[in-house]
Amino acid sequence: MPTTAVASFLVLATSLVAGSPAGAGLRREAICKNSLYPSGHHINWTCPEQKTLYIDKGLYTPKNILVSRVQIFGCRAYILTPRFLCGVPFTLGTLNMNGPCKAEPLLSPFPNWESHEASNANSKGNKNIINAVDVFIDRKKIMWILDVGITETLDKPKVIGHPKVLAICIQTSKIVAVVDLSKLCTPNSRFHELQVEVTEEDDTYIYVSDAGCKAIVVYDYSRDKGFKVQLPPEVADDCTSAKDILYLTLMNNTVIYFSFMNGKKMYKTETTNLRCPKTLSEYEEVGTKPGKLVILGSDRKTKMFFRTKGENQIFLWDTCQPFKSSSFVTVDSPPAGMFSTHVVNGFMQFAWALSSDFPDFANGNRGAVGPRAKLHPIYQLEPAEQCEEKPTTCPSCRPKSPNQTPCPCPCPSSCPCISEHDNGGLS
Repeated sequence: MPTTAVASFLVLATSLVAGSPAGAGLRREAICKNSLYPSGHHINWTCPEQKTLYIDKGLYTPKNILVSRVQIFGCRAYILTPRFLCGVPFTLGTLNMNGPCKAEPLLSPFPNWESHEASNANSKGNKNIINAVDVFIDRKKIMWILDVGITETLDKPKVIGHPKVLAICIQTSKIVAVVDLSKLCTPNSRFHELQVEVTEEDDTYIYVSDAGCKAIVVYDYSRDKGFKVQLPPEVADDCTSAKDILYLTLMNNTVIYFSFMNGKKMYKTETTNLRCPKTLSEYEEVGTKPGKLVILGSDRKTKMFFRTKGENQIFLWDTCQPFKSSSFVTVDSPPAGMFSTHVVNGFMQFAWALSSDFPDFANGNRGAVGPRAKLHPIYQLEPAEQCEEKPTTCPSCRPKSPNQTPCPCPCPSSCPCISEHDNGGLS
């Protein structure tokens, strides 16, 4: 079925859904009032001289900066600006969603400028953020970053460092853990998606999709070991393109939905089935997709957001309902030429979509100004749908057994592990 026909069918199907969820189709006033427009032209420089220096060294080219992924904590958005091209001064930034100017919000590097100095990767070890391609804040409010270690990926790729996952304590703005993925990487690997599970026993499991090897990379952080779980032939054969994307979506902190963008099926498995190196055997086929789907994110509970490849309408699927077109609800349609790349929960009890004109950007149509981007609310969450707030602890403070007690990490001045963080004790 052609892509346009698929999208039209999905739109028609939404009229058949009885009792659309609260928030499907937010009022235009709510969207316009709260939308932000992050741009590489609006950077929070330390001083004018710093900006001049970055321009002179070729480290800052505004039109080469594209926002791609986002996470929200409180009133702050943490936005990725991958180093697709040269001239991207930092690859993870933050902005105030409640600031005075939503049309030109200032983007600041996170956690600091020094963390993004790619040229110093060898001298400073693995704690430099070379090229962040995905971000995930776990339910303990630790931010995890997937860094592929390769820059200028749309031009002449340069290998700067090893692929890795970094953890940042949001309260202290410090990089507190680094997981080296080099031993789990092959020449065919294509790391793309990052999900992080924190179990009730306080164990942390990191999941990274590797479409090139048709596998899910699993890192048991609590036990400091990593391995690959190969997808079974039935799932692997669903990958029909050499540059396909393997999407991972963690739901209810216990189930991972997975699917290749160009594949025909959606699958799921309980995370307990991903605890040892093997070929995955315990999984369930959820259903046949109505087309090539781009999975955008979820509410971390039961609702998944997606769009059809090449189309910009965003749909919602409640995983408690059958995976079929009559269960898909239209929740947003970005402006023409804009396509959403991520949907997350956050500020003001909204689900937020990050959209941009990245197809034009990738095809070299950047003009004199560069890409457009918009961070906007698309769905009103009900109180029961909000992610559960839990006390924050840094990865090093988490107990390795139920008998251990974690330290109260939200307060930097009282956290007993701050000195260990500063000394790089976790890397």
